[in-house]
Amino acid sequence: MLITVILWTSNPSTPPTDVSTPFSARYATAIGEVRDVALPDGSRLTLGAASAVAIDFSADTRRAQLDAGEVFFDVVSEASRAFMVRAGDMDATVVGTQFDVRLSDDSVRVAVAEGEVRVAYPLVLTSGVKDLRIERRLSAGKQVLASTQEGLQPVEPANVTAIGAWRDDKLLYDGAPLTELIEDANRYTDARVVIDGDRATVAALRVRGSFNARDIDGMLSALAEIYPLDVDRSTAGVVRISPRRAAN
Repeated sequence: MLITVILWTSNPSTPPTDVSTPFSARYATAIGEVRDVALPDGSRLTLGAASAVAIDFSADTRRAQLDAGEVFFDVVSEASRAFMVRAGDMDATVVGTQFDVRLSDDSVRVAVAEGEVRVAYPLVLTSGVKDLRIERRLSAGKQVLASTQEGLQPVEPANVTAIGAWRDDKLLYDGAPLTELIEDANRYTDARVVIDGDRATVAALRVRGSFNARDIDGMLSALAEIYPLDVDRSTAGVVRISPRRAAN
């Protein structure tokens, strides 16, 4: 089921085409749902499963607020109106580009497929002060991660092929922590996938491979074959991932 609430500030049956016309909308997808959205300025969004984003356009600004999940942005260039995305405590600003933003419980990642993105994130201090911000500039093929514990990390290379590959039902991982894969699994299946036992051991595993987003059960079974993991499906509606116990 797709849950979409659209709030037009003009005629509710027709999106405004005049860029000076204010426009506000909120889009959300259910578990397993992927949705393409065309915006009045010609930009396009693709919402990943279990994702939510709010859009707010005015005569001089274009803003998006990512509240959950992952969105791929294909932004049309407008020299007079930058496109700004807020995800957690991170701000990403572009003029025209293609990039992906992923929001997790305690982190946010921006990966650029085309063009350039400027990101800003609070400087993490022991005092908890958040009014100081640091910036990074990302070009195509670059990504950056920020977390509430470690702040904004250095810019790293990104596999351009993997950026937004989920739009074609492909989940591609190149050294991603297993916890990221489990987050994705929970966005594509009604079953609750949880880490059981030594969470640190499971979280430390790095995953490389390509999986079908429409076959999460197969993905989890493949993990048990490749990594020292047990997959327990004995409880209805719950899949437990745990480190494999050594044979006696």
